[in-house]
Amino acid sequence: MNVKEILVIMFEKEIGDLKQESEIGTEDNKVYSLTFLHKNKITIKILLFQTDLTHWVIHHELSKEHHSLVKKIIRICGKIQRIKTENQLLLSKDLLEIQEGNFIKNFSKSILQNFLNKHFTLFK
Repeated sequence: MNVKEILVIMFEKEIGDLKQESEIGTEDNKVYSLTFLHKNKITIKILLFQTDLTHWVIHHELSKEHHSLVKKIIRICGKIQRIKTENQLLLSKDLLEIQEGNFIKNFSKSILQNFLNKHFTLFK
């Protein structure tokens, strides 16, 4: 089982149904785009790309910022990291910042992001 298959199984179990899947690139350099729907409200787009033969990076994009949902994504990625031994799954910079940040800071950013979503973006 590869990283993408494990990710899809875990996300469908914990987050919601896989609505769209696509892949771009060659065998050595693939980018997977996976779109999940959480409680028929929030669309989660996951980009999974391979940096070399043993390292994969995950990046997320939410249709609406939701602090506890992002924490759940980080927990799922942690589970995948523990399951997968020959290939390493790395978190994107924004997921690492959320993982290391405190609850109040991340929660405040989520609220502010949703309130000002049409004007500018705090999470990149």
